[in-house]
Amino acid sequence: MFTNYDYLAEFVVVVESSTLQEAAGKLSLSPSAVSKHLKSLEESLGCQLLIRERHAHRLDRKSTCLNSSHDQISY
Repeated sequence: MFTNYDYLAEFVVVVESSTLQEAAGKLSLSPSAVSKHLKSLEESLGCQLLIRERHAHRLDRKSTCLNSSHDQISY
């Protein structure tokens, strides 16, 4: 069951940012920490959330894990 809301909040900041570095600055974290948190979030949900590119990222539109996994998120 997914319970780390901080990682979910970080994911939202990453999606709203142009780069992982920009998101890390907004979150006052290192880019590597944000990357590890995203990987952990993806593992807990069982799917890839972002397509990582050399200097950018984008949502994986093929993945519907957030919609199909909403019941895994404990309120």
